[in-house]
Amino acid sequence: LTKLSMAKHGERIHPSLRGIRYVIFPDNRWAQRWDFIMILVIIYFAFSVPYQLGISGGVTAVTSTGFFVFNVIANCIFAVDTFLSFFRAYRDNKGKLVYSLPSIRREYIRSGWFFINLLASFPSTSLLYQEGQKNLYHVDDDSLENSSSRGYFILQVFKLLRLVRIKHLIITSQLIQSFWEKCNVGVTLALKFVFLITLVSHWFACIWGLTAFIEAGSLGTDLLTTQNWISNWYESSYVEGGLNPIGWYNSIPRYFLCLFWAIQSITSIGYGNIAPVTLAEVRTYNLMHVIPYI
Repeated sequence: LTKLSMAKHGERIHPSLRGIRYVIFPDNRWAQRWDFIMILVIIYFAFSVPYQLGISGGVTAVTSTGFFVFNVIANCIFAVDTFLSFFRAYRDNKGKLVYSLPSIRREYIRSGWFFINLLASFPSTSLLYQEGQKNLYHVDDDSLENSSSRGYFILQVFKLLRLVRIKHLIITSQLIQSFWEKCNVGVTLALKFVFLITLVSHWFACIWGLTAFIEAGSLGTDLLTTQNWISNWYESSYVEGGLNPIGWYNSIPRYFLCLFWAIQSITSIGYGNIAPVTLAEVRTYNLMHVIPYI
């Protein structure tokens, strides 16, 4: 019986069925497509956020209109998903489907994910872009520092917390599961390994770049005048006209230098031409070399 017909017959509606027409069930076709889009957006932020934090210092978000527009769209998707979760039915620890709207909302808030998702959806890129445009053409290269490296970083890190959800989305996504079923097991494992090694190498490179950023307090000429691994490499290995990691706008060369170190470290090649200098860099170096073996 429909809700209207039940009302006509004087029958009471069970509390768990109230508002059920607004509930989005896991097998909903559009929900499946939305989850696939969310997986892509989360993967994008898994690569872009570390790059902005450790390599470009947020300058790319300030100087590239295309990057800014794409980030705004991705951030809007995060924002919509944050409030869409109030209507998403889910399975509890016992595998029981929970479709009562009050229960869904109560669990969503109680778990803390609503507040994390809300912070992850904060339009930090838009604010950075507006602030950066004011200082972009001022005085010197290091004038970008204030608009690119403060406040923005903390809020962006919350986007990475959504990586925890990606495993659940992949498991419950019928699109992903049907793709894996069509693939050879060997191909599937190879793709998974390539993705993981690429992601780990990228994160190692960005963290290693971030250590020099923190030590110098800038990605401009201060990288040369302070003690850090980049200035040490520059003095011993830089060749005129070659790869130059110094400067806010030289994020691509700096990234490839960091990635070169990361691949050396992960594959245990280690030529030794890129080495930690300060105590903080030595600690970071040791920690990143221990993590792969844990």
